[in-house]
Amino acid sequence: MISEGYLNGLEKWKKRYIPENENATPAGELMRLNPDILRLLLLEAEREEDVANQLKKYKARDLSYHNAQLMDAGYLHGKSDWDRFGEYYRVSVYDLTWKGHELLANIRNPEIYEKTKSHIKEKSDSASIAILGELAGRFVRGFLGIEGP
Repeated sequence: MISEGYLNGLEKWKKRYIPENENATPAGELMRLNPDILRLLLLEAEREEDVANQLKKYKARDLSYHNAQLMDAGYLHGKSDWDRFGEYYRVSVYDLTWKGHELLANIRNPEIYEKTKSHIKEKSDSASIAILGELAGRFVRGFLGIEGP
């Protein structure tokens, strides 16, 4: 006879490692950084109220991965732990770093953020988050009428 504890554990495992929809990243596959998720997580770290509903469309493991990447890159203060399969299973975000505040200041405005993403898509398949922030900074300076380098 199979125990109830075993079945509950199996269900938890299925929820974690078997994608619920076609947009999810299957377990074991490398993830690509999604700038939309990165921006939303930075906004969430700053305690923006309307972000939670937008984050619901992403899987928890995708959000954990992106939070951990933001920490590794120096945009967030926090802690991330790995499980034995090499997956992030617990991520605690404490606050934005100075670098995180600077990036968010450049990509906070949805109009500037979308303009930045469109510009990158016209020129390239992708760009680093640092390039995204730098380009957005140029658009912000232009928006404010400030000439920059």
